Amino acid sequence: MLPKKNRITTVEFERFFRKSSRIRCGRFTFLLSRGGENPKFAVVVGKKISKLATRRNRVRRQVYSAFSRHLTGKISGKNVICLYNGGEILENTAELDSAMQKLLKFTQSVPDHHSSRTFKNAKK
Repeated sequence: MLPKKNRITTVEFERFFRKSSRIRCGRFTFLLSRGGENPKFAVVVGKKISKLATRRNRVRRQVYSAFSRHLTGKISGKNVICLYNGGEILENTAELDSAMQKLLKFTQSVPDHHSSRTFKNAKK
């Protein structure tokens, strides 16, 4: 689990959701917005994925784990919201790891003043 300083609160979520750039990477949609010194993360898995909360929480834990492995300490000044759009539950994390690598490359290549634009696909 991520430390509390790296999690987006419910109050912040609405503000970040409205003012963010969108990046699609496979079954994931990442919403990026400017933030403070510490990067903040959130994961959303809808009920359309699974009606059982245990399965949705499993996907959330996998994504949070990938955030801590790939992004914590490597990006600063950004807030990231991950929307999971997949039809089934993740069985392996290879797709998730590749999506995180694309997101990391994208955040390092795009300057902050472009954060209000919407990006359809991440750079490969």
